[in-house]
Amino acid sequence: MKRIIFLLIFLLTVFISPVSAQQAAETQSTDWTVRYQSDFSDPNQTIWPTGSEVVNNTTINRSISDSSYQWSILSLDNQFSWLSLPPIELTPGNQMAVSVSIQLPSFEPYSCAGLILDKQDDSFYAFLICNDSSYGLLKYEDETWVQKIPFTPVSNYEQAKQSTIRVEINNGWADFYLNGGLLDTYHIKNQNGVNGILSQPLTNEETVISFSDIRLEEAPAKAPETAFAENVPDAISRILKMLKTKDRIDDVAGSYIPISDQELSLAQMGYSAKMDIGISGQDYLLQSDISWKSAYEKPNYVDSGCGFIFRSEDEFTFQRVYVALDGNIYLSAFRDGTEIPIMTYNYGTWSLNGEGTLTLVADQAKISVLYNENLLGTIHNASWISEGGTGFVVQSGTNFDYGTSCTFKNNQIYALK
Repeated sequence: MKRIIFLLIFLLTVFISPVSAQQAAETQSTDWTVRYQSDFSDPNQTIWPTGSEVVNNTTINRSISDSSYQWSILSLDNQFSWLSLPPIELTPGNQMAVSVSIQLPSFEPYSCAGLILDKQDDSFYAFLICNDSSYGLLKYEDETWVQKIPFTPVSNYEQAKQSTIRVEINNGWADFYLNGGLLDTYHIKNQNGVNGILSQPLTNEETVISFSDIRLEEAPAKAPETAFAENVPDAISRILKMLKTKDRIDDVAGSYIPISDQELSLAQMGYSAKMDIGISGQDYLLQSDISWKSAYEKPNYVDSGCGFIFRSEDEFTFQRVYVALDGNIYLSAFRDGTEIPIMTYNYGTWSLNGEGTLTLVADQAKISVLYNENLLGTIHNASWISEGGTGFVVQSGTNFDYGTSCTFKNNQIYALK
């Protein structure tokens, strides 16, 4: 499996302090019943295989010691390996939880490990924690990996220590936890497939990964939350459900509106061009696949970029978020033409040409910013709440030729009720 490691997401404070993108979930009084548990306290147990196994270019030596299940893996082509949990028939209609404690190598060799969920034939989900301090959810189907939750830096991963990951699936929604802290959520419709543990070396060096305390639990299902309409894409519903679970929005009820592709360009240094799309509101999700380019090799990187205007009362009073060519995302408010910086988020390094998915979610005093579906942060106390217009904006950092050019594709709005 090939994957890009995202390490450079930093949070810069400008006047207002945000809340971290990872937030510990409050403990809920759910009556879980353990249906299967293996703590590997008995080195002579026979359920999990031990010894050496060779498959294609991968050699695995498995052993049980010190209450852990150790895999020593040498894979010349970085192949994943997995084992299934014993088949357990769960009570129909109940919610399910599967968890495991994992110890990865300290920093190197680069590697991931985690849980296989809902394996049916040659298709399954893989929830992984990696020793570059990131997590992600992928789906394996037709011998191809597809990211469902992009790999995201996580704050509560500790090198050289056991990390407990847990997935709770209720009414088709899976909540993902690391060491008790809620990470994310995703719509996994089924929970009747095979579950298991998985290892994924990312180099051809020998890699040692240890598993312990594998559990499968069930509990009475919780009442279903607001259902999304069929026309709402999975990526949008995931973001909204995740923000609701993290208390970044009050509710997920709303309506989905796709917007046609647009292009904007401007060659006037220090100025912007705005295009209203005819939708007014106060609380909504805005998302666009944005690509940008500069006609000049040395523009003003800070003032060059592409993004959204929202809650726009008129030409001089509005809020704005844009992806700048300097590697930052700038969130600001304008009152009577005066800019009030709110927050700066780093998304990468400077570039004259680039692309990425920008998402903004405004819900009363809470404003969340995501890049490539990764939650960068949330402002909880935005003081200016107003209903207004919505649109696209290009910031020009050069007078040369066409200046700064922006393309907005797969544009989506979800108006919150």
